[in-house]
Amino acid sequence: MVLRVLLPLLPLLLPPASGHASDMMVAAYLPEWRYEGAHWKDICATVTHLIFFSLEVTREGELAALDRLPRGELLHEARAAADASRTKLLMCVGGNGRSDGFSSTVRSDKKRARFVSALVALCEKSNFDGIDLNWEYPGFQFGRGYLSQAEVDKDYAGLHKLIAELHAALAASGKVVTLAYYPDGRQEPLLAKAAPYVDAMHMMSYDQPGRHSTEEFAMGGARLLPANKLTVGLPFYGRHVQSGDWKSYEDIVQARDWGVEGPHVDEVRGYYFNGQDLIARKTEQARKLGLRGVMIWEVGQDCRMHPVTHGTKTHPTTCPEGEKSSLLTAIRRGMATLDNDRDEL
Repeated sequence: MVLRVLLPLLPLLLPPASGHASDMMVAAYLPEWRYEGAHWKDICATVTHLIFFSLEVTREGELAALDRLPRGELLHEARAAADASRTKLLMCVGGNGRSDGFSSTVRSDKKRARFVSALVALCEKSNFDGIDLNWEYPGFQFGRGYLSQAEVDKDYAGLHKLIAELHAALAASGKVVTLAYYPDGRQEPLLAKAAPYVDAMHMMSYDQPGRHSTEEFAMGGARLLPANKLTVGLPFYGRHVQSGDWKSYEDIVQARDWGVEGPHVDEVRGYYFNGQDLIARKTEQARKLGLRGVMIWEVGQDCRMHPVTHGTKTHPTTCPEGEKSSLLTAIRRGMATLDNDRDEL
Protein backbone atom coordinates (compact mmCIF):
# COMPACT_ATOMS: atom_id res chain seq x y z
CA MET A 1 0.00 0.00 0.00
CA VAL A 2 2.84 2.38 0.88
CA LEU A 3 4.55 1.55 -2.43
CA ARG A 4 1.48 2.58 -4.44
CA VAL A 5 1.35 5.91 -2.60
CA LEU A 6 5.01 6.55 -3.42
CA LEU A 7 4.79 5.66 -7.12
CA PRO A 8 3.67 9.14 -8.26
CA LEU A 9 6.72 10.56 -6.45
CA LEU A 10 9.25 8.19 -8.04
CA PRO A 11 10.66 10.68 -10.56
CA LEU A 12 11.53 12.94 -7.59
CA LEU A 13 13.25 10.12 -5.66
CA LEU A 14 15.32 8.67 -8.47
CA PRO A 15 18.75 9.75 -9.72
CA PRO A 16 18.54 12.47 -12.39
CA ALA A 17 17.89 11.20 -15.92
CA SER A 18 21.25 12.36 -17.24
CA GLY A 19 24.62 11.00 -16.28
CA HIS A 20 24.82 8.13 -13.82
CA ALA A 21 24.54 8.47 -10.08
CA SER A 22 26.95 5.66 -9.10
CA ASP A 23 29.71 3.46 -10.43
CA MET A 24 27.30 0.52 -10.69
CA MET A 25 27.17 -0.98 -14.17
CA VAL A 26 23.81 -1.22 -15.89
CA ALA A 27 24.59 -3.11 -19.10
CA ALA A 28 21.86 -3.63 -21.68
CA TYR A 29 21.73 -5.60 -24.89
CA LEU A 30 19.80 -4.17 -27.83
CA PRO A 31 19.37 -6.45 -30.89
CA GLU A 32 19.31 -5.14 -34.44
CA TRP A 33 15.54 -5.58 -34.81
CA ARG A 34 15.02 -2.99 -32.04
CA TYR A 35 17.26 -0.18 -33.33
CA GLU A 36 14.60 1.75 -35.21
CA GLY A 37 12.24 2.04 -32.22
CA ALA A 38 14.89 2.79 -29.61
CA HIS A 39 14.62 5.99 -27.59
CA TRP A 40 18.34 6.54 -27.11
CA LYS A 41 18.07 9.30 -24.50
CA ASP A 42 15.69 7.33 -22.29
CA ILE A 43 17.86 4.22 -22.51
CA CYS A 44 21.14 6.00 -21.85
CA ALA A 45 19.69 7.89 -18.88
CA THR A 46 19.82 4.59 -16.96
CA VAL A 47 22.14 2.29 -18.93
CA THR A 48 25.90 2.68 -18.46
CA HIS A 49 26.91 0.17 -21.17
CA LEU A 50 24.66 -0.23 -24.21
CA ILE A 51 25.59 -3.37 -26.16
CA PHE A 52 24.51 -3.65 -29.80
CA PHE A 53 23.62 -7.27 -30.58
CA SER A 54 25.28 -8.76 -32.60
CA LEU A 55 27.90 -9.56 -35.22
CA GLU A 56 29.39 -13.00 -35.89
CA VAL A 57 32.86 -14.40 -36.39
CA THR A 58 33.49 -16.84 -39.22
CA ARG A 59 35.52 -19.99 -38.74
CA GLU A 60 38.44 -18.12 -40.33
CA GLY A 61 38.39 -15.31 -37.76
CA GLU A 62 36.69 -12.72 -39.94
CA LEU A 63 33.78 -10.53 -38.90
CA ALA A 64 30.43 -11.37 -40.49
CA ALA A 65 26.84 -10.07 -40.44
CA LEU A 66 28.03 -6.48 -40.66
CA ASP A 67 24.59 -5.49 -41.94
CA ARG A 68 23.47 -5.76 -38.29
CA LEU A 69 25.40 -2.63 -37.40
CA PRO A 70 23.12 0.36 -36.71
CA ARG A 71 22.66 2.50 -39.79
CA GLY A 72 24.63 5.74 -39.76
CA GLU A 73 21.89 8.10 -38.62
CA LEU A 74 20.86 5.89 -35.72
CA LEU A 75 24.43 5.30 -34.62
CA HIS A 76 25.02 9.06 -34.64
CA GLU A 77 21.93 9.62 -32.48
CA ALA A 78 22.96 6.82 -30.11
CA ARG A 79 26.46 8.27 -29.82
CA ALA A 80 25.12 11.73 -28.97
CA ALA A 81 22.78 10.33 -26.29
CA ALA A 82 25.56 8.12 -24.91
CA ASP A 83 28.02 11.01 -24.67
CA ALA A 84 25.44 13.18 -22.90
CA SER A 85 24.88 10.48 -20.26
CA ARG A 86 28.43 9.11 -20.11
CA THR A 87 27.22 5.79 -21.47
CA LYS A 88 29.60 3.43 -23.27
CA LEU A 89 28.56 1.87 -26.59
CA LEU A 90 29.77 -1.69 -27.17
CA MET A 91 29.40 -4.14 -30.04
CA CYS A 92 28.61 -7.76 -29.28
CA VAL A 93 29.92 -10.73 -31.23
CA GLY A 94 28.06 -14.02 -30.92
CA GLY A 95 24.93 -15.07 -29.09
CA ASN A 96 22.57 -18.01 -29.35
CA GLY A 97 22.73 -19.32 -32.94
CA ARG A 98 25.48 -16.83 -33.78
CA SER A 99 28.49 -18.49 -32.17
CA ASP A 100 29.54 -21.18 -34.66
CA GLY A 101 32.82 -19.54 -35.67
CA PHE A 102 34.32 -19.10 -32.21
CA SER A 103 35.79 -22.57 -31.64
CA SER A 104 37.74 -22.70 -34.90
CA THR A 105 38.92 -19.12 -34.49
CA VAL A 106 40.21 -19.25 -30.91
CA ARG A 107 42.17 -22.48 -31.42
CA SER A 108 44.38 -20.87 -34.10
CA ASP A 109 46.94 -18.14 -33.35
CA LYS A 110 46.58 -16.79 -36.88
CA LYS A 111 42.78 -16.70 -36.83
CA ARG A 112 42.68 -15.12 -33.36
CA ALA A 113 45.05 -12.39 -34.51
CA ARG A 114 42.83 -11.74 -37.53
CA PHE A 115 39.75 -11.56 -35.31
CA VAL A 116 41.35 -9.21 -32.78
CA SER A 117 42.59 -6.95 -35.56
CA ALA A 118 39.08 -6.80 -37.08
CA LEU A 119 37.53 -5.90 -33.72
CA VAL A 120 40.05 -3.12 -33.07
CA ALA A 121 39.41 -1.70 -36.55
CA LEU A 122 35.65 -1.87 -35.96
CA CYS A 123 35.92 0.07 -32.71
CA GLU A 124 38.00 2.75 -34.40
CA LYS A 125 35.76 3.04 -37.45
CA SER A 126 32.41 3.06 -35.64
CA ASN A 127 33.60 4.80 -32.46
CA PHE A 128 32.60 1.93 -30.17
CA ASP A 129 33.85 1.94 -26.59
CA GLY A 130 34.50 -1.77 -26.44
CA ILE A 131 33.55 -5.31 -27.38
CA ASP A 132 31.27 -7.85 -25.74
CA LEU A 133 31.90 -11.55 -26.40
CA ASN A 134 28.87 -13.83 -26.20
CA TRP A 135 29.97 -17.36 -27.05
CA GLU A 136 27.09 -19.74 -26.40
CA TYR A 137 28.90 -21.87 -25.31
CA PRO A 138 32.54 -23.07 -25.34
CA GLY A 139 32.76 -26.87 -25.51
CA PHE A 140 29.00 -27.17 -25.87
CA GLN A 141 26.61 -28.05 -28.69
CA PHE A 142 22.88 -27.45 -28.52
CA GLY A 143 21.07 -30.76 -28.69
CA ARG A 144 24.15 -32.66 -27.48
CA GLY A 145 25.28 -30.81 -24.37
CA TYR A 146 28.92 -30.56 -23.31
CA LEU A 147 31.48 -32.32 -25.49
CA SER A 148 34.38 -34.36 -24.18
CA GLN A 149 36.51 -32.72 -21.51
CA ALA A 150 39.39 -32.48 -23.98
CA GLU A 151 37.24 -30.42 -26.38
CA VAL A 152 35.92 -28.25 -23.56
CA ASP A 153 39.48 -27.57 -22.40
CA LYS A 154 40.63 -26.62 -25.91
CA ASP A 155 37.79 -24.13 -26.35
CA TYR A 156 38.38 -22.47 -23.00
CA ALA A 157 42.15 -22.31 -23.51
CA GLY A 158 41.54 -20.51 -26.80
CA LEU A 159 38.94 -18.22 -25.24
CA HIS A 160 41.36 -17.19 -22.49
CA LYS A 161 43.98 -16.31 -25.10
CA LEU A 162 41.42 -14.34 -27.14
CA ILE A 163 40.29 -12.30 -24.14
CA ALA A 164 43.85 -11.52 -23.02
CA GLU A 165 44.88 -10.51 -26.54
CA LEU A 166 41.78 -8.40 -27.12
CA HIS A 167 42.23 -6.68 -23.76
CA ALA A 168 45.85 -5.87 -24.62
CA ALA A 169 44.82 -4.46 -28.00
CA LEU A 170 42.02 -2.26 -26.63
CA ALA A 171 43.22 -1.19 -23.18
CA ALA A 172 45.63 1.48 -24.38
CA SER A 173 42.74 3.41 -25.94
CA GLY A 174 40.54 3.00 -22.85
CA LYS A 175 38.16 0.55 -24.49
CA VAL A 176 36.67 -2.34 -22.55
CA VAL A 177 36.00 -6.04 -22.98
CA THR A 178 33.00 -7.78 -21.43
CA LEU A 179 31.62 -11.29 -21.84
CA ALA A 180 28.41 -13.17 -21.20
CA TYR A 181 28.02 -16.68 -19.82
CA TYR A 182 25.36 -18.99 -18.44
CA PRO A 183 25.68 -19.59 -14.67
CA ASP A 184 25.39 -23.37 -14.64
CA GLY A 185 28.11 -24.07 -12.07
CA ARG A 186 30.38 -25.61 -14.69
CA GLN A 187 31.33 -22.56 -16.73
CA GLU A 188 32.41 -20.44 -13.75
CA PRO A 189 35.65 -22.25 -12.81
CA LEU A 190 36.54 -22.48 -16.48
CA LEU A 191 36.18 -18.70 -16.84
CA ALA A 192 38.14 -17.73 -13.74
CA LYS A 193 41.36 -17.04 -15.70
CA ALA A 194 39.51 -14.51 -17.86
CA ALA A 195 38.41 -12.29 -14.96
CA PRO A 196 41.52 -10.02 -14.87
CA TYR A 197 41.09 -9.10 -18.54
CA VAL A 198 37.40 -8.16 -18.63
CA ASP A 199 35.47 -5.23 -17.24
CA ALA A 200 32.42 -7.37 -16.53
CA MET A 201 31.11 -10.92 -16.77
CA HIS A 202 27.38 -10.98 -17.49
CA MET A 203 25.45 -13.81 -15.85
CA MET A 204 22.62 -14.86 -18.16
CA SER A 205 20.55 -15.75 -15.11
CA TYR A 206 17.29 -16.54 -16.83
CA ASP A 207 15.61 -19.22 -19.00
CA GLN A 208 15.40 -21.85 -16.26
CA PRO A 209 12.50 -24.32 -16.54
CA GLY A 210 9.29 -23.16 -14.91
CA ARG A 211 9.66 -19.80 -13.13
CA HIS A 212 12.56 -18.93 -15.34
CA SER A 213 14.38 -16.16 -13.48
CA THR A 214 13.77 -16.13 -9.77
CA GLU A 215 15.70 -14.01 -7.30
CA GLU A 216 17.26 -17.17 -5.83
CA PHE A 217 18.61 -18.33 -9.21
CA ALA A 218 19.82 -14.85 -10.14
CA MET A 219 21.89 -14.45 -6.98
CA GLY A 220 22.94 -18.07 -6.63
CA GLY A 221 25.83 -17.84 -9.10
CA ALA A 222 27.23 -14.64 -7.62
CA ARG A 223 29.67 -16.44 -5.31
CA LEU A 224 31.53 -18.44 -7.95
CA LEU A 225 33.54 -15.66 -9.66
CA PRO A 226 34.96 -12.33 -8.44
CA ALA A 227 31.97 -10.28 -7.28
CA ASN A 228 33.36 -7.01 -8.64
CA LYS A 229 33.26 -8.46 -12.17
CA LEU A 230 29.75 -9.95 -12.13
CA THR A 231 26.48 -8.53 -13.37
CA VAL A 232 23.13 -10.16 -12.62
CA GLY A 233 21.01 -10.81 -15.71
CA LEU A 234 17.58 -9.15 -15.67
CA PRO A 235 15.07 -10.50 -18.22
CA PHE A 236 12.77 -7.87 -19.69
CA TYR A 237 10.44 -10.67 -20.84
CA GLY A 238 8.36 -13.45 -19.36
CA ARG A 239 8.09 -17.15 -20.11
CA HIS A 240 5.10 -19.40 -19.77
CA VAL A 241 5.77 -21.70 -16.82
CA GLN A 242 4.60 -24.77 -18.76
CA SER A 243 5.21 -24.20 -22.47
CA GLY A 244 8.25 -21.93 -22.18
CA ASP A 245 6.73 -19.54 -24.71
CA TRP A 246 8.01 -16.00 -24.20
CA LYS A 247 6.36 -12.59 -24.16
CA SER A 248 8.02 -9.19 -23.84
CA TYR A 249 7.41 -7.03 -20.79
CA GLU A 250 6.07 -4.37 -23.18
CA ASP A 251 3.35 -6.78 -24.34
CA ILE A 252 2.58 -7.82 -20.78
CA VAL A 253 2.31 -4.30 -19.41
CA GLN A 254 0.18 -3.10 -22.31
CA ALA A 255 -2.30 -5.95 -21.86
CA ARG A 256 -3.02 -4.80 -18.30
CA ASP A 257 -4.52 -8.18 -17.51
CA TRP A 258 -2.93 -8.62 -14.08
CA GLY A 259 -6.04 -7.58 -12.19
CA VAL A 260 -6.28 -5.55 -9.02
CA GLU A 261 -2.67 -6.17 -7.98
CA GLY A 262 -1.35 -3.83 -10.62
CA PRO A 263 2.08 -4.10 -12.26
CA HIS A 264 3.83 -5.41 -9.13
CA VAL A 265 3.15 -9.10 -9.64
CA ASP A 266 5.47 -11.56 -11.37
CA GLU A 267 3.05 -14.01 -12.97
CA VAL A 268 0.11 -13.31 -15.29
CA ARG A 269 -1.95 -15.93 -17.13
CA GLY A 270 0.82 -18.51 -16.74
CA TYR A 271 3.65 -16.16 -17.80
CA TYR A 272 6.32 -15.65 -15.17
CA PHE A 273 8.28 -12.43 -15.55
CA ASN A 274 10.31 -9.97 -13.53
CA GLY A 275 7.95 -7.15 -12.57
CA GLN A 276 8.94 -3.73 -11.34
CA ASP A 277 9.36 -4.71 -7.71
CA LEU A 278 11.47 -7.78 -8.47
CA ILE A 279 13.68 -5.83 -10.89
CA ALA A 280 14.23 -3.16 -8.24
CA ARG A 281 14.94 -5.81 -5.59
CA LYS A 282 17.47 -7.66 -7.76
CA THR A 283 19.23 -4.36 -8.50
CA GLU A 284 19.37 -3.51 -4.82
CA GLN A 285 20.68 -7.00 -3.99
CA ALA A 286 23.40 -6.74 -6.65
CA ARG A 287 24.67 -3.57 -5.00
CA LYS A 288 24.47 -5.02 -1.48
CA LEU A 289 26.54 -8.02 -2.58
CA GLY A 290 29.20 -5.76 -4.10
CA LEU A 291 28.62 -6.99 -7.64
CA ARG A 292 29.65 -5.03 -10.72
CA GLY A 293 25.99 -4.39 -11.48
CA VAL A 294 23.12 -5.73 -13.56
CA MET A 295 22.63 -6.72 -17.19
CA ILE A 296 19.44 -6.51 -19.24
CA TRP A 297 18.25 -8.86 -21.95
CA GLU A 298 17.01 -6.97 -23.74
CA VAL A 299 16.21 -3.32 -23.24
CA GLY A 300 14.01 -3.07 -26.34
CA GLN A 301 11.49 -5.29 -24.55
CA ASP A 302 10.78 -2.55 -22.02
CA CYS A 303 7.81 -0.32 -22.75
CA ARG A 304 8.65 3.00 -24.43
CA MET A 305 8.38 5.91 -21.98
CA HIS A 306 8.23 8.66 -24.61
CA PRO A 307 7.57 8.76 -28.36
CA VAL A 308 10.55 8.90 -30.68
CA THR A 309 10.86 9.70 -34.37
CA HIS A 310 13.46 8.07 -36.59
CA GLY A 311 13.33 9.18 -40.19
CA THR A 312 9.71 9.57 -41.19
CA LYS A 313 8.30 7.13 -38.62
CA THR A 314 7.21 8.02 -35.11
CA HIS A 315 7.22 5.21 -32.55
CA PRO A 316 4.58 5.93 -29.89
CA THR A 317 4.70 5.67 -26.13
CA THR A 318 3.85 2.13 -25.02
CA CYS A 319 4.14 2.53 -21.23
CA PRO A 320 0.54 2.86 -19.96
CA GLU A 321 1.65 5.16 -17.13
CA GLY A 322 4.73 6.69 -18.69
CA GLU A 323 7.94 6.38 -16.70
CA LYS A 324 6.14 4.68 -13.80
CA SER A 325 5.49 1.61 -15.99
CA SER A 326 9.08 1.16 -17.17
CA LEU A 327 11.51 -1.46 -15.93
CA LEU A 328 14.37 1.01 -16.46
CA THR A 329 12.68 3.20 -13.86
CA ALA A 330 12.52 0.17 -11.56
CA ILE A 331 16.31 -0.25 -11.88
CA ARG A 332 16.84 3.36 -10.87
CA ARG A 333 14.50 2.83 -7.94
CA GLY A 334 16.58 -0.16 -6.78
CA MET A 335 19.74 1.93 -6.99
CA ALA A 336 18.13 4.85 -5.16
CA THR A 337 16.80 2.66 -2.35
CA LEU A 338 20.28 1.57 -1.32
CA ASP A 339 21.67 5.10 -1.69
CA ASN A 340 18.94 6.41 0.59
CA ASP A 341 19.65 3.66 3.16
CA ARG A 342 23.34 4.57 3.18
CA ASP A 343 22.57 8.27 3.61
CA GLU A 344 20.59 7.46 6.75
CA LEU A 345 23.48 5.57 8.40
